[in-house]
Amino acid sequence: MTDKKGRVIRHHKERSDDGKGFSRLIAGKRFRLPAGVSSHEADLRFGLIERLWVDNEFFCRQHHLEFEWTYIALWAAEQIRIGIPRIPQPPIDDVLASFGDSSWPRELQHIVDERTDETLRTNYPSKIDDLYWDEAKAFFEFLCDSFPTVNWLLPETHAGDVINFHEKQARSSIERLAQAKNHTDFPSFPPPLKSIT
Repeated sequence: MTDKKGRVIRHHKERSDDGKGFSRLIAGKRFRLPAGVSSHEADLRFGLIERLWVDNEFFCRQHHLEFEWTYIALWAAEQIRIGIPRIPQPPIDDVLASFGDSSWPRELQHIVDERTDETLRTNYPSKIDDLYWDEAKAFFEFLCDSFPTVNWLLPETHAGDVINFHEKQARSSIERLAQAKNHTDFPSFPPPLKSIT
């Protein structure tokens, strides 16, 4: 790119903020941060978006897609770009559209099938937040597994369910530990060998 005087303008990591915010080209897409973001914060955000691209490449490879930004990755990149630390889950249609012509994972296909009538009309909500807890959890786990560098946020509507789930898991672990400790059928180990002097 050239300016009015014909000089070549190069865009690179170290360039100064031109008043419109730092920008960087990542995997063919230009990301511009809001004006006023410090250079240190800009490097952090761009680093997160670059790591997100690595996740996206793996996702594309795994589902036999062309290496381009998926809807899931673009959603997360936009949240990172504007500075949101915990990324809300994308709309359900964005998740499903990210697969292109590939088939959806079994757990997501099951949720869609459960909400599809005999005329093939679907009635799932637009947001993962509005799904039942077990369905929202399946989407959340899928997103965490597929894009592990993203700090995904579970829907606030299911906070109580999350707490109950973890309390049950903790109680169950404590009970198993107590049963094992009280159990007397532990194998007896022979005494340690005495050294020969």
